[in-house]
Amino acid sequence: MKRLEGRISIPQLTVKAYGADVSKSTLFDAAFTKRNEVYPTPDGDAYLSTAGLTASAIDGITLSVQTPDGFIDHQREVGILPDSTRVIQRPITITHPDKIGYPASDPLALLHREGFRFDENGQSPLLVSIFESPEVRREAQEVGLSLLGRPDSTLTNNKARLRQFAEKYGIKMFPGIVVNTWDDLHGFANQHAGEQSWMKVSIGSGGDLVKRVHSTSSESVVEATRQMRKTVVQAFERGEFSQSVEEFWPEGDVSPVGFPNVIEEDAGVEGEIVVNGSNCFVTNIDGSVDYIGTFQQVTTEDGEYMGSRLYDPGDEVAAQIHEQTLNIARFNSEENGYYGMAGADFMVIKDADGKLHVRIIEVNSRPPISAYPAIMAHNLGAEMDGYQSEQATWENINLSSQRPIDNSIKIPDLIGQDLAFGVRDEEGNVLHQVIPIAVRSLVYQNGHGESELRASEMAKWFIWGRNTYERAIAREKLTAKGLVYKA
Repeated sequence: MKRLEGRISIPQLTVKAYGADVSKSTLFDAAFTKRNEVYPTPDGDAYLSTAGLTASAIDGITLSVQTPDGFIDHQREVGILPDSTRVIQRPITITHPDKIGYPASDPLALLHREGFRFDENGQSPLLVSIFESPEVRREAQEVGLSLLGRPDSTLTNNKARLRQFAEKYGIKMFPGIVVNTWDDLHGFANQHAGEQSWMKVSIGSGGDLVKRVHSTSSESVVEATRQMRKTVVQAFERGEFSQSVEEFWPEGDVSPVGFPNVIEEDAGVEGEIVVNGSNCFVTNIDGSVDYIGTFQQVTTEDGEYMGSRLYDPGDEVAAQIHEQTLNIARFNSEENGYYGMAGADFMVIKDADGKLHVRIIEVNSRPPISAYPAIMAHNLGAEMDGYQSEQATWENINLSSQRPIDNSIKIPDLIGQDLAFGVRDEEGNVLHQVIPIAVRSLVYQNGHGESELRASEMAKWFIWGRNTYERAIAREKLTAKGLVYKA
């Protein structure tokens, strides 16, 4: 595996991965919604669409949901968003009081609905999207985009499929099974009675489709299954899809039709959890793998997810991570035909003898969330004066400003000029800086159970430091400004 040099972007790396013409104009549809007729994400998670601005291609087009006034200008001013990148945004559009999922939060679907047509000097831009499906491809072609021929996300992000091929490709996971029948589920419950375990919808997106079973039993795993189906029912109620929930996951069935759930042992059964981590890499059609970075999840004391930070695992663990990455890349290309950016979630476990082991939790065949801050840090170091440091590090943190980030709020006014544009030493080296990655979803449920749009106080922030000490100073300054984590 090799590290990348020069400015990088998700569209550029994806097109290169498929061996396509890298000089061709691209459209990066960064919508983080699973826009297919098999599984809709519960609430659209629309804010991650705006994260795509931080990983845009020079001379490309980036499509996202609407951001507050000044957001794009600030990202251009600090060098994150190229001046030559054309940005097309669409506001979240609620056509029904309780429909806030697809297509209300999906900018490509909204363009398609309004009859938009791309004509870039007679050229048809290449679509690079987070998720792929027949519906995405249909919409893309009808608005004048060309396609890379990527496989469906229900294939490439299938947790059951990963587990089925894990042994063949040497992908090391915690003990678990694919749940094809109720007998499978009860059999696992009997074998692991009293232990903690985890149940997952195999093509689900989001934490609500992963259920912790504190004490495994036949009763508890049945209840976890019921709760996951309840989440899916809510997703269908809040989105507009041609398939009914009964067609997708009939009531009384153990899992969705054609997409079995999975259940696996808790990491703590094998040993002490040392690190909850993830990584990001690019699988290329020529068989090579480009490595973006390794990350550690940032959580509260109660385990609530806050974000991630750059992580140095040390030589012993790094060797295992790299071996598993190559195995995953081979699986994804040979079995799924997937090339481009992906990420693996993993745990580092210390066994009773003190030996460290890396265990893969799941594979995301898409740019993982940590890809955005990793690309920001890479590009600042590659192109901007003052960011070169071997000790440079960053955090990606979800924080509340405790006031709505609306059109009246300017980023420098919110966090201060020094954090917004970077504190420098006498030699011009940047010591620390804070840049917004994305603004949280603007869709809320009002007191009458109806959906409405209003500005959010939540945003995802990139905290860069010349070293860990400087990063900590930036974090303290944010706290002093009133930006805090809020579950």
